[in-house]
Amino acid sequence: MTQHRQPHNQHSTAPHSTAQHRTAQHSTAQHSTAQHSTAQHSTAQQQRTQRTENTETTAGNPDYELQERLMSMDLNSLYEGLDSHLQKFLQLFRSKRFEGIKEITSLMESLDKDASNQRKRAAVLQGLPWYMRENPSTIMKMCEPTDPEEDVIKGMVIGVLLVVEDVKEPLPASYNDVALVIEERIVIRDLGDVPNAFVNLMGLQYMLNLDYPKDLKYIFEVIQRLFMGIGLDSCTPWVHSLKNILLS
Repeated sequence: MTQHRQPHNQHSTAPHSTAQHRTAQHSTAQHSTAQHSTAQHSTAQQQRTQRTENTETTAGNPDYELQERLMSMDLNSLYEGLDSHLQKFLQLFRSKRFEGIKEITSLMESLDKDASNQRKRAAVLQGLPWYMRENPSTIMKMCEPTDPEEDVIKGMVIGVLLVVEDVKEPLPASYNDVALVIEERIVIRDLGDVPNAFVNLMGLQYMLNLDYPKDLKYIFEVIQRLFMGIGLDSCTPWVHSLKNILLS
């Protein structure tokens, strides 16, 4: 009797197994891709979070940010320009034109006690508003340690606050504090003395792109054009007149 063998199903099973394997591989690849995408998204999110935290830290510490920006600027030109005109300014302050102005007389008498170069710089910067016929108290305030600072700097748009033991002494031997003020707010402290305060003040103006207050425009123009040499050929007539006097 002839035996009939059942057809072997190996060939039909193999393709099915291969298809399942391919499907599993595809599923694994999709899962791997999804994990990679999730990891990238997570990393990007962490980076964004870190940037946000860094920004918030910087925004929350304006003094640090301003100091860092100022350090990147070369403001030595202000000292150099100021020093080149020191003697001429002091001669002008001692002239008959200022004999009746007690603040200038007091400034010169204080300078005579100690005529160091740094004190000469301070005397010229403090006397400059008087020469340019602008209100000195608009750009510079003096107070004693017991005075409430918020009351002293009220109404101050931009300028310097000097904290001293005796406000009757225009050029003290030392300062309790020298600070910069913007819109009635102290933004930088411990600047040491008046010349350094003005160097930082000019740096602050440029870094924050602030407009010069209209009632102080000649003071800042003298510092910018005559001391720092920026736009020297574009002086207003009033400052140009001073330039000619200084160079005579």
